[in-house]
Amino acid sequence: MHGTMKTTRLLLLVCAVLLGAAACSTAPDDASPSTDPNAVFADVLAEAEEAGASDEQLATLREAVEKRTVPIEAAREAARRTVVCMQEAGLDAQYDEQQVSHGLVIPGYAVQTGTDGDEDIDAQIAACDDKEYIYVSRAYQLQPSSLESAEKFVEQQAPVIQACLEDNGVKTDPNATGHELAELASQTMRDTGSVNCLAEAGIEAW
Repeated sequence: MHGTMKTTRLLLLVCAVLLGAAACSTAPDDASPSTDPNAVFADVLAEAEEAGASDEQLATLREAVEKRTVPIEAAREAARRTVVCMQEAGLDAQYDEQQVSHGLVIPGYAVQTGTDGDEDIDAQIAACDDKEYIYVSRAYQLQPSSLESAEKFVEQQAPVIQACLEDNGVKTDPNATGHELAELASQTMRDTGSVNCLAEAGIEAW
């Protein structure tokens, strides 16, 4: 037996965090990202409709398109419906919340599994996640208010990122923004495989 498997998904990606292009994480590969930060709601709704999400999940997303926000309670309800779906499928699931470094609380779930790599269990988890949760959670995490909180945190941590990079031999621009430094830190991590200045600054999702 292994411990609780956290399956809540953190979706705050570099393309969406600071460029005002939240839709880039959900648009098709051949589509141009929208410059409207509120376009994320319509984009995620279209994806959810195509994927056959539940009526409840679609209703939440349609309301988000209209009101341009996904309240935390709507995300919590989506997570709770997912837990019920999993429990009805015989899984040991429970509601769970995570708070990421910049303060955003992400409603989600945890599943206790008995074996590693059980394809049937993985399929059940994925089915409930797609039906009830993932699109609402995506819109919640990528809405403008969520991205703004991430932006503020990255800017706040800019001196920490810069010091870490310099300590590891990476030259930086003294006038670089937090976004620019985070991008450089991300590239440095990819290049070195070991120097993780984002983690040093407490940035969990980038």
